[in-house]
Amino acid sequence: MTSNDSVLQLPIRPRARLLQLLGDQLIGSARLAVFELVKNAYDADAGIVTVSFHDIEKKNRRIVVRDDGIGMSMQTIKNVWLVPGDDHREKQRQEKKRTKKGRLPLGEKGLGRFASHKLGNKIELITRASGQDECVISINWDKLLEKKFLDETIVSVLFRKPEVFKGRSTGTKITISDLRGTEWSRGEIRKLYRQIVSMNSPFDLDPLATKKSLLPASNFEARLELPGHEGWLKGIRSIDDIFKLAFWRCQFRIEDGKISTKYHFRRVPELSLENRTIEQKKRSFSVPSPREEYEDSGEVIYKRTLTATSEMQLGIGPISGEFYIFDRDRITQQYVPSLSDAAGYLNANGGIRVYRDGIRVYNYGEPGDDWLGLDLWRIQEPAQRVSNNIVAGAINIRLDESEELREKANREGFVENETYLNFKALVRGAIFAFMPEYSKDKNRIRLVTKKKADPEIEKIRVPLAELRKKATELKVQDQLEKFIKKIEIDYEDMRETMLHAGMSNLSLQIVFHEVVRGVKALSQSAASGSSLKEVQAQAEHLDKLLDNITDILRQDPIKLQPISKVIRQARRFYRGRLVYHKVRIEAPLIDSDKTDFQAKFAFGMMLNCLTNVLDNAIHWLQVRWPDTDQSEAPKRAIYIGVSYNLGDGPALVIADNGPGFQAEDTPEDLIRPFFTRKITNNGKRGTGLGLYYTNMALQINNARLIFTNAVDAGIPLEYDGAVVAFLFEEENDAVT
Repeated sequence: MTSNDSVLQLPIRPRARLLQLLGDQLIGSARLAVFELVKNAYDADAGIVTVSFHDIEKKNRRIVVRDDGIGMSMQTIKNVWLVPGDDHREKQRQEKKRTKKGRLPLGEKGLGRFASHKLGNKIELITRASGQDECVISINWDKLLEKKFLDETIVSVLFRKPEVFKGRSTGTKITISDLRGTEWSRGEIRKLYRQIVSMNSPFDLDPLATKKSLLPASNFEARLELPGHEGWLKGIRSIDDIFKLAFWRCQFRIEDGKISTKYHFRRVPELSLENRTIEQKKRSFSVPSPREEYEDSGEVIYKRTLTATSEMQLGIGPISGEFYIFDRDRITQQYVPSLSDAAGYLNANGGIRVYRDGIRVYNYGEPGDDWLGLDLWRIQEPAQRVSNNIVAGAINIRLDESEELREKANREGFVENETYLNFKALVRGAIFAFMPEYSKDKNRIRLVTKKKADPEIEKIRVPLAELRKKATELKVQDQLEKFIKKIEIDYEDMRETMLHAGMSNLSLQIVFHEVVRGVKALSQSAASGSSLKEVQAQAEHLDKLLDNITDILRQDPIKLQPISKVIRQARRFYRGRLVYHKVRIEAPLIDSDKTDFQAKFAFGMMLNCLTNVLDNAIHWLQVRWPDTDQSEAPKRAIYIGVSYNLGDGPALVIADNGPGFQAEDTPEDLIRPFFTRKITNNGKRGTGLGLYYTNMALQINNARLIFTNAVDAGIPLEYDGAVVAFLFEEENDAVT
């Protein structure tokens, strides 16, 4: 440094908008933001917190979160609430300083308060601590963000005699208005209701405890109220009723690297099967090596297993768990019809959740979140394993002993450090410990139902046997046997994949019917003296059908994502074709400021659904509007938009101004495989599989294909041709 150099000491001056950005970026969704406010009430030692939506369908709609906790004093507001990132809660956890109700704080980063900023632009907070005046804070983000830097922002705090929390009452009431982002539809509210109620575990918090309870009693209740819209929550079923339908109940406790288990198979009078209970105390058990899992061609492989040790539980503490296993086999349901009642619940809530001090850790156990890899297990050994769509359960840990399991800043699970990998391996090992007994009772069920064999399997075996017989008689068995074996294997593979995908009550019958019909046609062709070339061509066609169905079921994972992402990708793919065929496309969701919506779906599968419909639209537009003079404006048009008029949830609508569907073609006809009225330019018929695959893929993604019109969909009336929609609607499922 020379005599001419100078040094300036400059402060870091965060922009005022940083506070709002924290709310937007750290908290993934509006529903998760509400969940965070409920957790804040828990940390405030509340017994009850109520989330209420007022004037939900009006412009002045607002969210109110009120609790009966300890409230905040002026000192707390000044030194904690108005200090983002304050370590008050973290110190409380480190010192293991519990509240009067025996709680340790769930929050630790001092960022949960930004949940309210995620939800709306205007926030009013009213709070009162014991023996104190009431404090009122009002924040208008539109005005606050007029300031350039954070140190220029000022928040006024009003101290007054109690008006909300009168007498000896204490607590906090937050009113959020001028709501942002999420449209709180009936479907969105029902999802929020499930999440709020699921904050408290419906499971036994400490099964198999021999000493002091592993977990403190929760003594906390979260409620959701909808003044004037109470009907939105009707049809949500009792969790206790759902659990009664499970054949299996498994409980475990892991401490010092040893596991205690209690396995119970309940009596099933319809199958003449008696109950069976097995208990084992503090024994060694195997777990997959947490550090040797790797992905190879899309599969997670565990090189070896090892015996659990007490060292693996360092930073985690004792682990307890309970889970129920349901039988969704169609054959079993023929004997016990009530089992089908659990399907809707399991599709939306199946899986294993995590609770810490009895309060849920998000995002574990949400649809599409296979954190334990159960679905992969099921695919590898379908008869010996459980998957997320047949199991519901909870893992419980103590907050004061699991300090090395740290929640991510975005509130979606734990940081995936070494401790988390150990935790995951221990839980997987515990679930695996029950599988031998589960397999025994599963086989007992199979033996009882054996006399009533699966009709679908029998349907394929008989014609395949006939085909083999004909092939032998005609001395072409060498040429056909490879196709017959592959069809047999692929059929079983497809069936297991579809059942694993939760489709036991969807379109299995129609899929299997078409495959069986194809096998019978092969047999008839061979018997009638068709040429070997023709028979082989039929076999190849059937084999391709099986491959296509299985491929569509094994697309990328289902996860929450915006529907506009699919529209953009589809338009990018079709840009050249649209120009070539002179088709104008209108997509207001991506070309203007129309409100987007998010849904849980597999991106590749949903993209295939949309492109199938676009293929049909482009073809039929050319039928109604044959090629004209290049100087004329394009008459062919496609509309891709969103409608909220077609059901309980949002719908992606695809419409055109082509000839539309024929009046005599029912929806059942349109989705039937091989049904087509399309004749291509080279004179060949269409495959008739586009809408069939689309319908099947949508069902896997908890959506529905519907056929409607421009008036009902609420789209421009010029689109008077074919109008189809992908409806993402809620199910009447149970709550956890």
